[in-house]
Amino acid sequence: MIGSDLGAVLGNIRRLLDVVRQRDDVPVVFTTMAYDASYSDLPVVTRLKTPHSERMIRGSERVRLVPELERRPHEALIEKPRASAFFNTNLLGILIAQGIDTVVVTGCSTSGCIRSTCESALDYGFRAIVPAEAVGDRSASAHEAGLFDINARYADVLPIEEVIAHLRR
Repeated sequence: MIGSDLGAVLGNIRRLLDVVRQRDDVPVVFTTMAYDASYSDLPVVTRLKTPHSERMIRGSERVRLVPELERRPHEALIEKPRASAFFNTNLLGILIAQGIDTVVVTGCSTSGCIRSTCESALDYGFRAIVPAEAVGDRSASAHEAGLFDINARYADVLPIEEVIAHLRR
């Protein structure tokens, strides 16, 4: 998780998963960033700005989901080449096929992948919700600034308890 202790974030994601998995009308989609070992799909600018991406090789331990998420066989796993879960992936098709109009975005990093995914969700006409305690970043200031900006422009940043209460209804 990008060199940070995001244990509390992971615990909150697990809480959300426990609630969502009790329903049959809310799909769970996981994402990870992964690149070919040849780096043929890793842009030079990405290598310069985020050199850790060179270690995010498809199939390696670095890009595997943490076991605590307990991914189920019917839960999609998307390998994404950029920050947004929508960019050059089949996420849009998955959501349209299932008649989804709202996405709950969790994970890391708030200032990168979370923000970018929320921007794309808005661009595609989805409502995005970010449970504040279920996202994190390697920098506390980037996290807070990211939440502020996401809430101001792209998505609703809500307390996790409010999101859980809504999902239980």
